[in-house]
This record gives sequence, structure tokens and C-alpha cells, in this order.
Amino acid sequence: MSRLESIVVGAAIAVACPLLLFVFCWWTTAALQMNRVLPISVDFAIAAAWTGLALGVALDLGSVRRWARGFYAANLKVLVFLYLCLSVIAVAFCMGVPLGNIVLGTIAGLYVGRRHVHARASAETFAKSVRQTSLFAAAVTALEALPIGLLGLGERHITGRIAAMTGLSESLLTGPVGMGAVLVLCGLLFVIQYGCTRLAATVAFRAE
Repeated sequence: MSRLESIVVGAAIAVACPLLLFVFCWWTTAALQMNRVLPISVDFAIAAAWTGLALGVALDLGSVRRWARGFYAANLKVLVFLYLCLSVIAVAFCMGVPLGNIVLGTIAGLYVGRRHVHARASAETFAKSVRQTSLFAAAVTALEALPIGLLGLGERHITGRIAAMTGLSESLLTGPVGMGAVLVLCGLLFVIQYGCTRLAATVAFRAE
């Protein structure tokens, strides 16, 4: 791994670890509070979120170099879990817009390409892996967009704007036509994500 690549990897890990723990502690306590599972105050939820952030920073200080060295040999099951967590965060931070997931899937493609370069994998092994990764990233993006799109059909202000732009009636948009449009758009997202992930992986693999 070159010095520049090592710095980029280390920086990515240093940001991801506190972010994940911050969001995990924040959302967990918020969910417990909103569902009245535990009598948690807002101040406690805020404190829990900042505690998660501090814990992430502490883990960075002690482990980021070791994690960076083993970055391209990380366990695939752990990577899948982290990807799913980050994809949920991306959806939330982008307020349902799939841009965050498309970027995340593209980064996953770059990772797969570089991982196979460092493993000195054959072109055949890389081709199989990049196909699986691209399909996985595309499926995650499309499946997360599907319920968001369907829920959006129930929001009057959203269907009202679409009706004004397209000239279609709101009743038509909330029926089979709207559902069909959501399915088509999710299919389009699948294709776009697949292409972005595959292209990024191919470029990274060839950039030896």
C-alpha cells in the first residue's frame, strides 16, 4: 500500500468509527425513548450520542493504524454488516434521496478493486467478485429506495408536486400508476448502482 493510499484509508477509518458509534448510540436511545421502552430523557439521549463519539475517537487512537494495515484483508461478513449500517445512515442523512447510497456503492467498488490488487488476484477471480459486489450494492440501493418511494405516495405534498409537474391526477399517482413508477425508478436505480460499482472496481483494479 502506498503512503498516499495508507493515509486515505486511515482517514476513512478514523471518520467512520466515531460516526458509526455516534449514530448507533443516538438512534438506539432515541428509539427506546420514542417507543417508551425505557424512561429516557432527551438529555440522556444526547449524552449517549456524545459518549459514542468519544468512544469512537478513543478506539481510533488505539487501533486505527492496525485497522489500516489489515484494511484489504478484512472479514467479508464484517464488511457486509458495516456496509448495511452505513447505507442506512446514508439514507437518513440524505433524507431518503439515494445519492448517498450511490456514492457508498461506488466506494465499495473502489475497495473491491484495490483489495484484489493487493491480493494479486487473477482477472477471473476479480470478475466474479466485482459482479457479486455490484449486484449486492445495487440490491441494497434499490430495496432501500422501494419502501421510501411507496411511503412517499402517501404524502399529499409529494404527490401534489408530482401531479403539478406531470399533469396527472393525485388519485392516479396513489394507485397502480404511482406504484408502477416507483418500481421502474427502483429498477433504474439498480442499474445505475450496478454500473457505478462495477466501473469503480474496474478502474481501481487496473490502476496498479
